Amino acid sequence: MFTTTRKFWVIAVVCGLLAAAIFFQYLQQLKSQYQTADTISVVAASENIAANTVITAQQLTTKEIPAQYVHPNAFKSIDDIIGKAAITDIARDEVILSDRLVVPGSEMSSFSYKLEPGQRAESIGVDPVTGVAGYVQAGDHVDIIALIEVKVLDATGSEKDVAYSAVAVQNREVLAVGDKSIVSDSKKQEESKTITLALSLEEAQKVAWATQFGQIRVILRSPIDEETEKRPPISAADLLAY
Repeated sequence: MFTTTRKFWVIAVVCGLLAAAIFFQYLQQLKSQYQTADTISVVAASENIAANTVITAQQLTTKEIPAQYVHPNAFKSIDDIIGKAAITDIARDEVILSDRLVVPGSEMSSFSYKLEPGQRAESIGVDPVTGVAGYVQAGDHVDIIALIEVKVLDATGSEKDVAYSAVAVQNREVLAVGDKSIVSDSKKQEESKTITLALSLEEAQKVAWATQFGQIRVILRSPIDEETEKRPPISAADLLAY
């Protein structure tokens, strides 16, 4: 009986060792499947990132995942993400994909992302005369001339209206051009356009003021001309001086 019991113990030990060897071999196979050579470093969020947030390096980290599971839109370098904006909420530890980000100022389905930080979109109404006969297109750069009248005192102390022409803004991008039909007082249908510009807040104030209290002219620029110059307002006296 003792011999039989001993025999069972030997068999149990051998089976246990055999099972351990098989399990160890299985672990080694798993390890070989996911060894470093078969993983890729991708960029993930180190914290929750809210939509419309410009991403910084402190909000990013990297993680290793098996190459076969790497999404084709995943980023491999943190430097490729810094400065881009999230267009949706991104959760902590989530692998960041290119379709979740946008470069501020680039073309997007959302019109607002065409604006760079500090810019505002402002639309102005133009006709064939004030709008360069319809030749202005999205992507062009223009200047805006404001024609206004101000009250000044003459030599006798009396007020008089003096018309001025002033440069309101220079070298600003046209974001969009839209057509619309209007009916004039003569009941004839006329074609009018709106031009939407990318302006700073101060420039937007100037254009809004000139549109409300004066007139504006859109001046089309050469696409290779980026220079601006300081020009004082001119009046009739400046024209007659020549």
